Amino acid sequence: MSVLTPIGTALLGLTAGQTMNWTARDDRQHKLKVLAVAGNVIEKAILFTVGE
Repeated sequence: MSVLTPIGTALLGLTAGQTMNWTARDDRQHKLKVLAVAGNVIEKAILFTVGE
């Protein structure tokens, strides 16, 4: 994931266990949880849709 994308930029500074919510262009709600961080790089994350 590139830091040049809105989601990539939003992930900067998150630590393991933190979550991030956002609304996609199609108005669907999404949530991402950071599972692990290696150095300054997010190593694993879980992405799921909120609601549906």
